Amino acid sequence: MPLVFAGIVPHSPLLVPGVAKEHYPLFSQTIKSVAVMSAELYATQPDAVVILSPHMTSVPDHVTVQVGDRLEGNLTEFGDPSTTVSLWGATGLAHLLKAMAEQQKLMLEVQTPTAIDYSVTISAMLLGLSTHSVQCLPIGVAHVGAAALLRVGLLLNEWCHQRPERMAIIATADLTRRHDSNTAERRPTKEEREISLAVTAVDPAPLGAYVGKSKTCGIQPITTLLACLQPHRSKGTIRSFEAPLGVGQMVADVSLGA
Repeated sequence: MPLVFAGIVPHSPLLVPGVAKEHYPLFSQTIKSVAVMSAELYATQPDAVVILSPHMTSVPDHVTVQVGDRLEGNLTEFGDPSTTVSLWGATGLAHLLKAMAEQQKLMLEVQTPTAIDYSVTISAMLLGLSTHSVQCLPIGVAHVGAAALLRVGLLLNEWCHQRPERMAIIATADLTRRHDSNTAERRPTKEEREISLAVTAVDPAPLGAYVGKSKTCGIQPITTLLACLQPHRSKGTIRSFEAPLGVGQMVADVSLGA
């Protein structure tokens, strides 16, 4: 079964009312765009959702997949113990992906701790994953080089097409951190403009120069996602962009071709 949905969502803790209630209204464009994306995601009836994470604990040069019957997340580290998510894991899918990675000599590590990182937690919360009977497979790509990310993306594409399950892939990504949050600094940076162009063209190549050098945590997940989607006749759409408190927040999705 080919991919049925692909998109990019941010994971700033400021998007969570329990963390920053006074700042939450400043992210109205992002919140509205994610709500629309969430509805469109579930309209495709996915069986499993892959979340590409930049914050998962991992071994250098290894892709990491997280497995367990249930995956649990909370935001206690941000002073909000009341916000929690509980997700169905995708253990079987993870081990099938690992077997394919070994065949292609890609270094992929399976982790069994069931506590998910905050980027996966917030993305899952924004998309409402815990309220649906859908499996979730977090994949960490933070410590992988540019060339390997392209291979990982192609591996994910092949893996999805070989499975009978309906698969969705989400890159969780915050963008540039600004030095201050005045009005001028809220405009997209040069790097953010290049990311936007790469997303709309569904072309990971322009982002390769930033991998391993940029402080933008979203570079690796977005590069991997675009590499996965490149074999499709796809077009990306930026749903919203804003940076009200100094960190760029992008919501985007990709219309999938054949």
